Amino acid sequence: MRLVVRQHRPFRQLILFLLGVVLISGGIWLFLDYDQWGYIQQRLAASAQRRSLWEQNRALQQDNEALRAQLARFRRQAQIRDRAFEEIRESLTDLQRDHARLQRELDFYHDVLGSSGTGRGLRLLGVHVWSDGEDDRYRYELVLGHLGEGARSRVVKGEVRVRVVGELEGRPYTLEPGQKERGEPLRFTVRNYLRLAGELDLPPGFEPKELRLALRQESPVKGSEEASFPWLEVLN
Repeated sequence: MRLVVRQHRPFRQLILFLLGVVLISGGIWLFLDYDQWGYIQQRLAASAQRRSLWEQNRALQQDNEALRAQLARFRRQAQIRDRAFEEIRESLTDLQRDHARLQRELDFYHDVLGSSGTGRGLRLLGVHVWSDGEDDRYRYELVLGHLGEGARSRVVKGEVRVRVVGELEGRPYTLEPGQKERGEPLRFTVRNYLRLAGELDLPPGFEPKELRLALRQESPVKGSEEASFPWLEVLN
């Protein structure tokens, strides 16, 4: 029988146990530390992405503000331009009206000055028609003169009837101011010269061909005169 004697080493076992604990703890720490670093890296990446998005958003906001300012500037310029165009248009319209008025004044004096040698008594000196600026609406002016020796000392009264002859829907049609079929004549009183004005509202589709005038003197003596003028000749 052999007797085996083994040495009992409790300190060594303790060291091995502690070493195992240290190794396990170190492994756990390394695992947790790696996971923590991954989380930190993700947070840093997310933070960098958020900062990039914030900077892009800020740049877009600045661009939008610049575009809005530019748009507002363009709108102001367009308003100024439109206002200038409107003022020019109104000024041009006023000039055209003044031109038409002066032209009518010139026509009147031309008719008056050209009345010498046209005879004595009541005479139709001029006929003028012009557009009123609207479709199928016109204005007309008649110039009457009481001529001859001693005419200034007498007053002449009478009436004049205006007719427009043309075609409506391919058929002959006669229009008188005021009514479609029979308009009221224009009453007048003249000593030397007189301008009679009126309006002509033509029916849609009406094609004027001729302007006819019937002048009738009632006092101090009776008399009458009729005249017709091609529409295009009296249209200014």
